[in-house]
Order: sequence, then C-alpha cells, then structure tokens
Amino acid sequence: MNNKILEQITLGNCHVKRMVIYRDDAPNPKKIICKEGDRVFDRYFYVTKGTIYIQNKCGEEVVANAGTIVYLPADVEYVSHWDT
Repeated sequence: MNNKILEQITLGNCHVKRMVIYRDDAPNPKKIICKEGDRVFDRYFYVTKGTIYIQNKCGEEVVANAGTIVYLPADVEYVSHWDT
C-alpha cells in the first residue's frame, strides 16, 4: 500500500496493517451464512448493482441498494442474500 494512503488511514484512532480490495460478482440467488469465527477480518462492500439483504442473528435486517457502502465487522454472524 502507498505510504501516503497508509498515513491518511492511520490518522486518528484507526490503524490499518493490511487492506485487500477486490471485485467480485454476487452469488445470486444463493444465501451466504456466516457463523461466529468464520471471518476474522472486517469487510466493506460497495453495492454496484441490485440489493443486498443482511440479517443478523437476532433477525434484524439491513437492506442496502446500489450505491451503498456496507460495513461488516469481524466475527459478526449473519445471513445475506444478494439480489442482482
């Protein structure tokens, strides 16, 4: 990662040791189930088309349409469905 970018990210209380960015198509219409301990890293999703439905283990649902950035912290249990 470029040092200038790293310096900007580490301003304040945030420190990033490693950031990986990649593009992928959503596995429509498959549901993705994430259990506690499955993901040991934080994730950001930028929804470019369609909608993502994310339901936490308490049954609460978040709906994110195209143009939305979704943050999922490490170790969060959820079920997601991507409607592209």
